[in-house]
Amino acid sequence: MSRSPLKVLHLEPDNARFHEPFLFESKLFPPALPKAMVHRPSLVSTLTQSIKNKLTLLVAPAGFGKTTAVLEWLEATQTPVAWVALEESENQPVMFLRYLIASLQRHNPSLGQGTLRLLENTHLPPWERVLGPLLNELYSLDSLPVLVLDDYHDIYEPVVDQLLTTLIQHTPPEFSLVVTSRKRPNWPLSRWQAKQICTEIGPSMLRLNVEQSICLLEEAHNLSLSEEEAAHLVQRTEGWVTALCLAGLSLSQTKNRQQLLQEFRGDQRWISDFLLEEIFAVLPEETQQFLMESSVLQRITPERCDHLRSSNDSRSILRALEDENLFLIVLDPYRRSYRYHHLFRDWLHRRFATQQPERWKACHQSAAQTFAEQSLYDEALSHCFAIEAYNQAAQWLTEWTPQLVRRFQLSVLLKWLPKLPPQCRLENPHLVLYYVCLVAQQKNELLKAKQQVTTFFSAMESQEKPRKENENDAASSLYEGSLRALKAWEARFHRDYRKSAQYASQALKQLPEEHSFLRTESRFFLQRMRLQKEGPSESLLKGMTEQWEQACSHRDLYHLPMLSEMLIRVHLMQGQLSLTQQRSQQTVVHLQSVTSSVDEYPAVSNAQLLSLGEVAYLRNNLEQAEMFFKEAIRLSQAVGNGRTTLRAKVRLAWTRWNLGQHKQAYPLLDSFEEIPSYASNLNLWDRARAMQLVLRWGDTERFLQWAHSSRLEDEPTYNFATIIDNTAWLGWLLQEQKFTQAEQRAQASFANFTFSQPLFFRWELLLLQALSWYGQGQQDKAASQVLDILRCTQREQILRFYPDVSPQLYPLLRSLQTHSALQEWAEGAQHLQEILALFAKEEHQQPRSEAPPKPSSSTPSSETLRREVYEMDPLSPRETEVLEFLALGYTNKEIAQQLHISPTTVKTHTRNIFGKLYVNNRTRAVQQARQLQLLG
Repeated sequence: MSRSPLKVLHLEPDNARFHEPFLFESKLFPPALPKAMVHRPSLVSTLTQSIKNKLTLLVAPAGFGKTTAVLEWLEATQTPVAWVALEESENQPVMFLRYLIASLQRHNPSLGQGTLRLLENTHLPPWERVLGPLLNELYSLDSLPVLVLDDYHDIYEPVVDQLLTTLIQHTPPEFSLVVTSRKRPNWPLSRWQAKQICTEIGPSMLRLNVEQSICLLEEAHNLSLSEEEAAHLVQRTEGWVTALCLAGLSLSQTKNRQQLLQEFRGDQRWISDFLLEEIFAVLPEETQQFLMESSVLQRITPERCDHLRSSNDSRSILRALEDENLFLIVLDPYRRSYRYHHLFRDWLHRRFATQQPERWKACHQSAAQTFAEQSLYDEALSHCFAIEAYNQAAQWLTEWTPQLVRRFQLSVLLKWLPKLPPQCRLENPHLVLYYVCLVAQQKNELLKAKQQVTTFFSAMESQEKPRKENENDAASSLYEGSLRALKAWEARFHRDYRKSAQYASQALKQLPEEHSFLRTESRFFLQRMRLQKEGPSESLLKGMTEQWEQACSHRDLYHLPMLSEMLIRVHLMQGQLSLTQQRSQQTVVHLQSVTSSVDEYPAVSNAQLLSLGEVAYLRNNLEQAEMFFKEAIRLSQAVGNGRTTLRAKVRLAWTRWNLGQHKQAYPLLDSFEEIPSYASNLNLWDRARAMQLVLRWGDTERFLQWAHSSRLEDEPTYNFATIIDNTAWLGWLLQEQKFTQAEQRAQASFANFTFSQPLFFRWELLLLQALSWYGQGQQDKAASQVLDILRCTQREQILRFYPDVSPQLYPLLRSLQTHSALQEWAEGAQHLQEILALFAKEEHQQPRSEAPPKPSSSTPSSETLRREVYEMDPLSPRETEVLEFLALGYTNKEIAQQLHISPTTVKTHTRNIFGKLYVNNRTRAVQQARQLQLLG
């Protein structure tokens, strides 16, 4: 295969405002084959057959020769290859895609230019749209290299898993991907294996047998073992290649081979504690020192080692270590980049920290500074945290965070910000604020944001106000502004919108200009709190519009979707459907301008899809509305927007209900009662809308349980968050023909709202109030009020609103047909006829023969539920495995041991399971899974 000279790749956009981290070209070359190895024709043959599938996965613990097997196969078959050696830094999706495209460009330099242009944007469209141009180009090629992703176990970011899933599912049939990993990736492997597009090669196929072990030890260490000795060694090591090499090193240097063989164990701890010490002890002192000092680096280069050691002989030492076959892995054909075997490096690093703590710390400090100068932020911070240099880490995070946010490199921040110790957080509240703002936008992570705020202020109460020495005015402003912004979050979580708005306003006055992200967040926060407190007043609407226009002009694509979503919600609340459509289309134009070169992949926000669906729904274009809502759910789940997912699901449920698909509608409302009290008003309104449909279905017990938990039976709390709660309870009173109570409740609602209610909510209250009058025989009074609302809804052709408010409106509306006010108002008469036609259609669609669900099972059928769950967001094979262990009562630690993953990964899978099943604990998850027949 052709190989270009080694160089550092710079991928900078033409108009880049910030320095882009470079790519190491050494990661794009297959490493050299080890000098001592055993040729395995059967494994080469297996790989040759498996490469006909789209995916070949080699999964085994460290040291089983996965990479060597792939290299031997490549050498034997001379197959063109695009190689990427993965590290933790590739958990950033943008960096991962840049390396993937760079590897493919070694065979076709023009490949992937469209996707690279998309990656230059500060706010990216959904990842499947980013991948789209690359996938289309792959289909146009006559031949494709085999793509090899080495060490995929270093990838833990779910977004990268999703990218690879999309790549595998949508590449041409002749595309082949080879992946080496210590653990099974979180992909739908079972489904792919059933479709015969995936071959998995595990430890059983990689283990060395007795004959191969004899050959390896003779080749590597010039050892001649008997078959009996080799069999004993293979039994102890279970054919683990690295353990055999370690044993061979010790056997070649011991005078008592039999004793060593008898005492040998295949346990990794014993290998690191015994064999490595035996090997290390016989090395020259200067070699030992080099090994320990260089162990602070994950990727070793002669230049980095020289810098650490203040010397110029590192290249020759590395060559000597390579010749000695001392666990040094060559990462490029020019031998300019290396790494140690993971077990060996871990042991060296622990020994270095224990025996020479000052020198160990100095090496980490030097490496951190070097990486910081190269804008390799993740690597620099890892060295800071390794030596607990938290003040330096906080200083760098303060400097780097604004530009990382603008470049949308959020994984670095979400990884390191929460790892700062309590004292460092107290001294740097702006870093806590950044984390809270970022994590609050993540899927199902609002509780984590609340916990961060609560923990911060609890720590502040236990000590005096911390201040840094020699703090200047700018630092003081940042400190005080961030503190008040966090207090705004705290008040918001306690639903004290007045205080929240006050603190946000104070924060906005004090935060420095250079932290524009925090200032925009505070301004946006202030607008939201004013909306909660005041409702959509004219002044608020004007301020929101100005902020939206500013985001468009400044190309602030991080905040534009959020600002657009809130502004569109206000337009909808006001019944301004035409303006809602216009604003949605304008936002789409601004988002598309980022990806104008790829017209078939416009950057459409899930909020715009949701608003377009609501407009279609209110105008009774139900099939179009269903399409928008389903797409909004798909995109919301893809980007982790839990709030929009909830809103779209309840609207899809109403849409399907009105299409007559009652069994398909009801499962979408499951677990809406569990939305926490500190959720946004929009989600609390979603819960009330869901309960209105629960009542429409006939599940009165579930409705009343929710009403009781919300304290609606007695004197309620009247505020912006409870508007829909009160209208839902009004609907219940009218259904029970408690017209006098309903009238009193409606009057209390109007009397207690101190702000101008959104028109939609006002209209709904007015209709229900008119219905209470109609039930008490006050027909003229009721008719006059309904006619006023008809005049408002006719202008925007709002139809679906009336039957959704209450089926009992039908007699009242029908009585208006002969009203004198409609005799000279032809448009109004036509509008009324269209509304009445919806009532008649809905009457025929009511599930009269179907009994409401029982309290023990609040969903229609397991089969329907399972179909809905898998249509929306199915559990992955790994999540299903974790779910099965949850059902058996295993702890996180026990599940981790059974599946050979970390407890942290188990927690991540469990959190994803809860989100997909819409539950908040293990017991509910297992109950729901049994209803869905997800468990055997």
